Amino acid sequence: MSGNDKLITVPVNTLNKMKNNNAFEFLHGLEIFLNSCVPEPGDMAEKIMNIVKQSKENEDVHKRFPEGALLNEYVTPNIHRYLTEKTGLTQEQACKALLSESFRNLSGIASASPARLEAHPFQKIVGAKAKDIMATWRGETKTQPITRSCPDIALRKPSPHTVLFEGKYFPEGGESVAETELIKDLYQAFFYLGLARLPETKTHPAWEYNYSCLIAYDASKKSSLKRSWLALDSSVKKAFWNGANIYVMILSGS
Repeated sequence: MSGNDKLITVPVNTLNKMKNNNAFEFLHGLEIFLNSCVPEPGDMAEKIMNIVKQSKENEDVHKRFPEGALLNEYVTPNIHRYLTEKTGLTQEQACKALLSESFRNLSGIASASPARLEAHPFQKIVGAKAKDIMATWRGETKTQPITRSCPDIALRKPSPHTVLFEGKYFPEGGESVAETELIKDLYQAFFYLGLARLPETKTHPAWEYNYSCLIAYDASKKSSLKRSWLALDSSVKKAFWNGANIYVMILSGS
């Protein structure tokens, strides 16, 4: 290095902000892409019902319930498409990056389950009472005292960003029902991201995610779930991303 050369360093907080901005653009792009792929609410309820019905007849376990039908018919395959069409990953790389609870039924799309190897003594329940938690930890209830977490979908390397996805299907409900569901869903997205990191093993992918994303489809006639999210104070909505690394994606078609 000559006397005129200077070593240029970038503050860590600046690098983190750049990384978060890139991740936000990645997830925002995914939101636009998925909305262009899913039916609009007027058609979605009937389509989901038909998928569930056919799956029961064909023994397609991964689509036998509305949430599974949504994720495995419309969301997971199109996340794979997004990775190949918008990020430059090959088909094989996108499959490697994409994890799904239903990976055995999604050959060529997802490569493994996102289940976490190590169990822990916490439940993703909002408002649990201390005495009930203690009773569970003591083995005095039917609830298992430890659990192994498994999000619906996840992205690992070589994806540009490592993301946990909590998928939900909201068919119908008024304001109160939607608000309760939104709180539960967001808490679950936060819960997964708060678990300690774990290295990869021969049987389980690493648990080393930087971001969490709620993917919810709002099929309600009055867009109750989406309205509940939009009604939040703007500082709260921003804080989900800026302070908690949680991206909220409520789909309703293009």
